[in-house]
Amino acid sequence: MSPAFRSLASQLGGPRVDDPARDLPALLRWSADALDTRRGGERHDAPPAAFSSSQVAALLDAAGPLGLLSTPPPALPGYDITVVLGGTVTGNQLRAALARTFADAGTRLGTLVALSAERPLAPAEDPPTGHRTEVEHLTAVLGAALARQHHAAVPRGPGGTGIQVMIAKPSRPGRRADTSDAITELIRRLRPAARSHVLVITSAIYIPYQFLVIAPALLTAGSRYAEITGTPTATDGQLTILAQRLAQEIHATISALAGHLSHSHVAQHRR
Repeated sequence: MSPAFRSLASQLGGPRVDDPARDLPALLRWSADALDTRRGGERHDAPPAAFSSSQVAALLDAAGPLGLLSTPPPALPGYDITVVLGGTVTGNQLRAALARTFADAGTRLGTLVALSAERPLAPAEDPPTGHRTEVEHLTAVLGAALARQHHAAVPRGPGGTGIQVMIAKPSRPGRRADTSDAITELIRRLRPAARSHVLVITSAIYIPYQFLVIAPALLTAGSRYAEITGTPTATDGQLTILAQRLAQEIHATISALAGHLSHSHVAQHRR
């Protein structure tokens, strides 16, 4: 319903949303056709999008107001747990460095959780790490980033690392674990008292979608507070590629919103 999204949808030929209950299904159909280039595959396997220069400009203009480029620092002085989500080699390094930045600024991170998947690292993921999987690399860079100090920010656990490693299992045959699988594993492994106040670190471009997956799941499962923050999105690369990434995550957010609306309507009908 925001002006930024209304303008973007208009410039890209999408429908207007005045009543979400009525208009969101049409918006989702348009989004799947116009914005989704993954078609269920991996991000790096998506074919190049055929956006015009004006469409690329519209996506770049909307990215900031829609929260896809940056996030504010943590809002609380401390958390029970800080969850760092796994990703690419570069993503892992940036997220580990951001956790260190928060600790340097005095945020009490609590128990540090490396939550990732056993995805084999691709040969194209630079720089070479010497690690076999995403979770191995995330655990290593997170430990290195926070090993030298911050005993108050990151309590030391058994073995002295202060990092709890969790591996998400895929719920879909033949597919890797996704955000929903990751948060399901976290909820399964930790009781509500151990995750009352949760900070999640990811990349800013994924936050609108991931917040809609993570926060409702945590709060429904007994957490009292859920916050998600992320590394800034680089804007100095090839703009057509960035626009395609932005479009993909906007589509993911619309899909998550549509799912929540559907569940809400089912619950109201049952009541």
